[in-house]
Amino acid sequence: MWRLCVDGRPHRPVHQGGSCLEVLDRYPAGVPVRDSKVSHGPALVFGPAARSPFASALKAGFASA
Repeated sequence: MWRLCVDGRPHRPVHQGGSCLEVLDRYPAGVPVRDSKVSHGPALVFGPAARSPFASALKAGFASA
C-alpha cells in the first residue's frame, strides 16, 4: 500500500500548490516513489544506494522548484 512520505517539514496542501511524495513499502526491487497528486502516473524505483542521496537532496530543497 502506498503511503505519504513526510520529512518533518511543513507542507502546503495540494490545492495550494503543495507537493507530497508517496512511497511503497515492502517492494523487493527497491523503493518506489511517486507524486501523490498523480497517483495513476509513473513511479521511480530507487535501489538502496540511491534512496538516501535522493531523500537528502529533497530535504535540502534541491527538488523544490
